[in-house]
Order: sequence, then C-alpha cells, then structure tokens
Amino acid sequence: MPDTPVQSRQIPEMEKVLDDVGFEWRGDASLYLTLQHLWTITAFSSGRIRVLLNGPTGTGKELLAKAIHRFVCGKPGQLHAVNCANLHAETATAELFGARRGTYTGLDHDRTGYFQLASSADATIFLDEVHMLAPPIRPELYRALNEGSFHRMGEPENSIDFNGNVISAASRSIDEMKRAETFSQDLFSRLAETDEIRIPSFGERTETHRRFLIQFAVDHWVTDGIQMENTVKDALLDVKFPGNIRDLKSFIRLLTAYAKADAHGSSAAPKIAMKHFDSVQNAGRWQRDAQNQQPTASHADGRTVAIPLDGAPWKNQQRQIVLATIEMAEGNITQAAKRLCMTRRTVHRIIAEENGEARA
Repeated sequence: MPDTPVQSRQIPEMEKVLDDVGFEWRGDASLYLTLQHLWTITAFSSGRIRVLLNGPTGTGKELLAKAIHRFVCGKPGQLHAVNCANLHAETATAELFGARRGTYTGLDHDRTGYFQLASSADATIFLDEVHMLAPPIRPELYRALNEGSFHRMGEPENSIDFNGNVISAASRSIDEMKRAETFSQDLFSRLAETDEIRIPSFGERTETHRRFLIQFAVDHWVTDGIQMENTVKDALLDVKFPGNIRDLKSFIRLLTAYAKADAHGSSAAPKIAMKHFDSVQNAGRWQRDAQNQQPTASHADGRTVAIPLDGAPWKNQQRQIVLATIEMAEGNITQAAKRLCMTRRTVHRIIAEENGEARA
C-alpha cells in the first residue's frame, strides 16, 4: 500500500535532538556525517521510515532510535519499544500484532499488540535485538512490513493497516548472519528499506570523540559536585569497555563511590583520583576483563608476539605491556602508542611512573 505522509511539521535541529536524548555526537567527523545522513533521510522523508541500526551492545542504539523518532515525528511521544530477545515464541505473535480473547489458553481478554499501538503515521515501533526474534515469527514480521498491514491472532478476516515507522536494532553483524543464512535477505531489505546505519563501538571512535564521551559521562554521571583529575580522564581513554558506553557509565559510578568512601568522615570534598581508578581496575569484573585480554606487541616487520605477565596487579601488567611494546617499536613512542591504542600522553605517564619507582 502507498506510504501515508506525515503532516507538515517543523523540522527539528539534529544537534538539539541528539543532546536532548543524551547521544554524544561531538568529536568524530565520520560519525557526525553518518548522523547528518540519518537526519536528512528521516527528518525530510515524505512517508514512513524503516531504519536498521547495527552496532555492539551499549553503543546507544536505543537513544538514537528516540532521536530518529523525533526527527520523523517532531515530538517525543508515541515511541513503542520492544526487546525481541524477551519475546517468547509461543506468545510473540500476540505481543507484536495483538490477539482476540480466547485465541490461546489463558488469554481471557483482548490483547493489543505493539504494531497496533504504533500503527499511525506519527508513531514508531522500535524492535531492539531484532536478530533474536524467533525464526517462526519472522515471516509474519516480513509480511507486515511488506504489505503495510497485519492481522490479530484469531481475526484472519480483519486486516489492520500499518502506517507507523519502524526502527530496528541488532548487536550482531547482520552481514555475518546473512552469510550464515541465519537472517534472511528479504527481511533485512524490509527492515533497512530507508537505510542501515552502523554505530561504532567505544574503541572504534576517535580519541577526540572518546574524550567528549568521557566528559559527557563526568558531567552526567559523577554526582554531588565531585571533581575528577585529568589524569583519570586520560586513563579512561585506554580502558577497553566490552559493553561500550554502558560499561563506561558503570565504571564512572564505581569511581564516584570510591571517591566518596575515601572522603567519608573528613571535611575534604571528594575528588576522583588515580588511586580510585586503580582500585576499580584491580577489582571485580574489570580485573577479569583486563586479565582476559591477550596482551601482544608487534615488531617493526609486522610479527606479533604475546607478552608474558607475572600475575602482578593490572597496573604493573600494563606497565610491562607498554615497555615491551616500546622496545618492539625500537623506542618510537608514537608507533608504540598507536599499536597499544593509547595516547602518547598516557604512554609518557606510564614511563614516568616506571622511572619514578626505579629511582625510589
């Protein structure tokens, strides 16, 4: 069926919407161009949109979905989110498309589905983790997207028009799933009818952008007016956050707790220092994440070798890795920093700490 155009509306400013939903966009030219493209193809669309967001867990896909809905509809309401990973195969059809009372055992009332809630042109359904949707349900989703209509369970004779917008998200590579034939090209084409947008992980973003993200985290998640030393912000640049922005938020909150505990009972204002960073890095899951990473260094000729660690605390292990990499790079700090995915400033700080302890 033909697209139903959204009524004339004021086009929202991209940066303001991204700021409103909490998606940090500053500092990465490539990401900014992607977001400008996304804003253009959605805010100026004359009909319904179908956008697939692809990127690792914790990169802000749900925040971006909220922004896209604002780009298209101009207001925050009427966004209906569903996590496909939490849908049970037996009831997923009813949850997505609705069901008439008595259609299956235990249903003693009419059930309204997510697609019913988002069926108007000023509404959006967000299908998070769409690749986790049970395979038997995918053909029904395809038909709803392809035909622009659907049926509630128990009412095959009544077709319901669907004019809403669809944003979906996947935390696994759709290309890999298509090659493995675990995700159909037909369904992908419908979900990404407007476009597919890839959201980079924390580690893939530029150093400048990561600095903006860290400052954003400090501004929003460090509470009670607590300050953070710049050396801690530098150190955060080098942490490998498996869960991306979500893990950065958790790490910041742990730093805040350590700073508060350190200042407890004294008149001094809490301040997050490197000792608090080391405490978090050397404890719990962060210590395990660090220990589970296979440290390597590369020779100038491209050969990669593993660096043996002695079971010392992570700070000492990190120092061993840095010094070994500098040696492999024949003393070239810039090359060593690049291979370590660190800043030159951080490498110099670790060298200074090593020299200071050696003199002591």
